[in-house]
Amino acid sequence: MPVRDVNYDRRANGLLLRGVVRATYVSNDPGHPLANNGANPPKAIYCDVLVYPSMAGQRWFGLTHVLVSQPTGGMHRGRIWKPRATTANLDKQELDQTSNPAAMDGDHVLIGFLNDSFDQPIILRGLPHPATDTGQAEGQNPVGRRMILVDGDYDPDFIKHHGVFRGVDNDGNFIVDTTWANDGKFQTDPSRLGHEADPPTDGKGSQTFRLPQDALYGIALFDMTDPSAPTEVMSFTIDKAKVVTKIAQNNCLWIEGDLAGAKLTLGDGVVKVAVADHLEALYGLLKTAYDSHKHPTGTGPSGTPDTPAPDWDASINSSQVLIPDTIP
Repeated sequence: MPVRDVNYDRRANGLLLRGVVRATYVSNDPGHPLANNGANPPKAIYCDVLVYPSMAGQRWFGLTHVLVSQPTGGMHRGRIWKPRATTANLDKQELDQTSNPAAMDGDHVLIGFLNDSFDQPIILRGLPHPATDTGQAEGQNPVGRRMILVDGDYDPDFIKHHGVFRGVDNDGNFIVDTTWANDGKFQTDPSRLGHEADPPTDGKGSQTFRLPQDALYGIALFDMTDPSAPTEVMSFTIDKAKVVTKIAQNNCLWIEGDLAGAKLTLGDGVVKVAVADHLEALYGLLKTAYDSHKHPTGTGPSGTPDTPAPDWDASINSSQVLIPDTIP
């Protein structure tokens, strides 16, 4: 990456630059500018950036160890943004100092200078990549997966990362879509260079909610016909003791306990469920007694019944609904 001398006695005078990220350094990276600083160990993310002025005839040059600003930051709060470093030239050429920044797959960023000093460059935020949505036909995919707005998208607000996007569409629908989740690696086939990875078939895109055991996880649907007095029409809640589904605020499904103590209640739970395995055993006893029964008559015991009782219908023993064994 070409680097030019900087006169640190000059002031930046509010200068803003744009560039493409060539390398990224996290806290334990040996290339981090504070890697060997025991008194002030690395915490922030830094990047090397190839700056490309928009004025014709200006030469590209590099800025090393540029601090990355974050949307928010605190001791125990904040957001993480790690700009993507360049790995390939979308022009299908070697990645070298002659490569066009617009064809590099790294993030494009806006750079300013802290304290108006050239020795304190800082990445302020990202800029739209000239090759955004590579491989996607205009308007073909839903906005969110597609980052270029077209007529009809109106006013959405989405965030996208590694194929996953979340946000709010123009109608106020909150959407989380992980169907194209990937590890951030682009296609390397020359005919699809720079395209996103294909949809996952290996488990990527999972969604996990982690709550402390005393917390409650719940979803509720409300009838908003009267906004001043919304009516709950259905709810689903999970806590450490039970799972409950309600319709019209009445219990519909209630699950509690575990292993042999697990209990499922449908509706008001007034009637208990008979277990087919025990009914089969009971039926076997009754069938044996019936088939061998001799009824007393005036001339002595009768013979056994001419027609034996039918065998147990095995189709009654469904395996589609399983519950714990009950006490015989």
